[in-house]
Amino acid sequence: MCGVQDRGTSSRLRNGVDHTTPNTHYHSSHVPKNQGQGKNTIIKIRQGYNLAKNRPEPGAGPLLVYTKKREFVCRFRREDAPAAYDRISSTIAAKGVGGTKAYFAVELKSKDELVVKVSKVLAEQPF
Repeated sequence: MCGVQDRGTSSRLRNGVDHTTPNTHYHSSHVPKNQGQGKNTIIKIRQGYNLAKNRPEPGAGPLLVYTKKREFVCRFRREDAPAAYDRISSTIAAKGVGGTKAYFAVELKSKDELVVKVSKVLAEQPF
């Protein structure tokens, strides 16, 4: 699920204060325009959110995947690759921050192929 995203801004009221948030911080899918073959980077992957239980949990929906600057954003659905989804989701639950998110080194091979180095969970990053 990848596409180009508008890089404008959106305003939202939060606690009565107008906050302007860049659209790049929303989780729609897009791939960087200047992707090179074999681009290495760090991504954050967040578990899906279970609305009934009001918390993130394994298997509750697509995994949200993005870089710090949101230059790469996508959703990883279980139906696309069940074994890979389950491996990443269980790794996040076991080794991730609070069992809800984890940071991984990845290689972006093309707009359709992202190689996640699941065996090595990175320390928490500032995003």
